[in-house]
Amino acid sequence: FIKKNSNNGDNKYKHIPGCNEQCKTKYEESREQFKLWRSVGSPKQGPIYLECLRTKAQFKLALRKCKKEEATIRNDKMAESLINCGSNNFWDQVHKHCKISTPLPNNIGATVGRENICNMWKSKFSELYNSVNDDSQSDYVYGKFNKNVGWSIPKVSINEVVDAINGLADGKALGPDGLSAEHFTYGACTKLYELLSLFFNAMFIHGYLPNSMLLSTIVPLVKDKSKDITDKENYRGISLSNIIGKILERVVLKRCQNSLGTTWNQFGF
Repeated sequence: FIKKNSNNGDNKYKHIPGCNEQCKTKYEESREQFKLWRSVGSPKQGPIYLECLRTKAQFKLALRKCKKEEATIRNDKMAESLINCGSNNFWDQVHKHCKISTPLPNNIGATVGRENICNMWKSKFSELYNSVNDDSQSDYVYGKFNKNVGWSIPKVSINEVVDAINGLADGKALGPDGLSAEHFTYGACTKLYELLSLFFNAMFIHGYLPNSMLLSTIVPLVKDKSKDITDKENYRGISLSNIIGKILERVVLKRCQNSLGTTWNQFGF
């Protein structure tokens, strides 16, 4: 850990990967030379002064190298923990380094308290994203379906499942199932691919999705951090889906993407 000064005057410590291995010895040497230099009256010249400068420069050089190679050292340490300590220690390291603390306001508008704020968001998103039953087109849909009763859907292969998993983005927030893309990208095996393939084929054959796959967690995110973060209109909701549902969506998307199109009038901002 290295010490840094914050704007509000509080002293905080930041962890720099590789510091203990590459900087600790050089820091101790620099510290001892500094104490020696102070004990002889802090001279501005001579061998003790020059040795103090040399050890201090070596420590700063090692620290700059750690900062420059921070991402590489962190990844190497996680790989080493996976090889030597097993998957549990590896995921502990992943969660430790991916943890990001975000300050939260104590109130949203006139609403105060965690439970009250949660209920306020629940009410707001229930009004925005309500589900309305609309069966006005049901006859048309069932009519089209009945005309294609003999049409068979190709089975989902193991390769399709593997391709879908490899296409998942890392570092995303967890859905209601508490699983991340990394669980499947780095922790899955051939047996799991086979089970997912059977699972998806069963859903296609029976035309049924488990209710658990339809669940999602809605999280409010600040639209503009430079504006009032206690104003509920300065928030937008994002939906965090189950990871298995995302894998199925990627399988379906790859099959249908050649038939999907858009227009130049459709864009985001």
